[in-house]
Amino acid sequence: MSRTPVLLNSQLIGQAHYATVPLRERLLARSGLTFHQSVALNTVAADDGSVARGDVVDRLTGTLKIDEAAADETLAALTSKCLVEEPPGDASRLRATGQGRALHKEFTAAVAGIAARVYGDIPAADLETAARVLLLVMERANALAAE
Repeated sequence: MSRTPVLLNSQLIGQAHYATVPLRERLLARSGLTFHQSVALNTVAADDGSVARGDVVDRLTGTLKIDEAAADETLAALTSKCLVEEPPGDASRLRATGQGRALHKEFTAAVAGIAARVYGDIPAADLETAARVLLLVMERANALAAE
């Protein structure tokens, strides 16, 4: 007896997302960060120097679909936790502090370990195909949302 093939749809994408949420939340609980703060710290710490505050806000609003006020609150929280700071004399830029870089490094290593367990034995060609399809879905959904 043959099975009906499973087709990619929003429900399946959502289920895959929510299957990973407990893994993410476990990491976040250990770090003391919210998800939004972890995305912001990743954005700032990914650059060895400093990054324009506006670029970080754009990343948060575009990726997380939050408003600018929520993005600013997220950055203020990271600043109050001494994970991110403004370089002296330049309030338009942000950089990770030593503590922020250390937390980012720890978090990145933990995420890499989880990713290896979740995706590790999936053939690269399948991952590439899935990525292409998901990027197209995101592009179309973002275009529809902007209408």
